[in-house]
Amino acid sequence: MIKDNISAIKQLLSTPKNIVIVPHKNPDGDAIGSTLGLYHYLKKYSHNAQVITPNDYPDFLKWVPGEDTIIKYDATTEDSNKAIDNADIIFTLDFNAFHRTGQMESVLENSKAIKILIDHHQEPDDYAPIVTAMLA
Repeated sequence: MIKDNISAIKQLLSTPKNIVIVPHKNPDGDAIGSTLGLYHYLKKYSHNAQVITPNDYPDFLKWVPGEDTIIKYDATTEDSNKAIDNADIIFTLDFNAFHRTGQMESVLENSKAIKILIDHHQEPDDYAPIVTAMLA
């Protein structure tokens, strides 16, 4: 596991990739804001990025730019699974263990994509080879 290695992330992102960005189940403002912020950054650098939330989120978060591009796993499981299967990289944001993604847990665990965890919670599970964590 490479911890806090921004240069490893930069190297991975040096050429366009298929990238999936996943927040936790019942996403809140932190989760939606961080996933869409990363989404816009990756799109700016020509990556094929897709945010997939485990389920829907409150209407008061639906004003965030790019919200209309989000796929909800529980409503579009087949399309979501295809995107995950085709991903080169999966960013997991604002959670530290796959069980926090509900129905997505086994699909994420079994994905061959490189996983990058960006989070602020303590004691993350050991599922991602690259971890960037700033504890709250």
